[in-house]
Amino acid sequence: QIPEAKTEIDGQIVEEKKENGPESLEARLLHKVWKTRFDSFVELTTSFQNAESPAADIFALYTPSFTKYLSDAHPGVQEKVLEALAVVIAKNVQILPSHLSDIVLAIVEKCLTSMKAPVKTK
Repeated sequence: QIPEAKTEIDGQIVEEKKENGPESLEARLLHKVWKTRFDSFVELTTSFQNAESPAADIFALYTPSFTKYLSDAHPGVQEKVLEALAVVIAKNVQILPSHLSDIVLAIVEKCLTSMKAPVKTK
């Protein structure tokens, strides 16, 4: 249930519905609602693209979790995870060797067997 907040605008009380979801990107990447995860991976991809340096903290923070991210059951989310991973490879491939075997295994197990064609081709 979404809580309601009351706000006064121009002397009138207006009820607003507020989402009661996790706020951090890290929490939203693992959220139970697929649309939240989907949007969060779009945001993560943008953050990777906007990183000024391959040494940016964002790469070290999220790259170790790609094995978990690639295991997502929703094909649309998997596609966004692969797009984020492609940016990591393009901008900071040096961070991958310590996680490479797990990432490749997750790609083979989850993505190559996906029912969604774009997931297979990425």
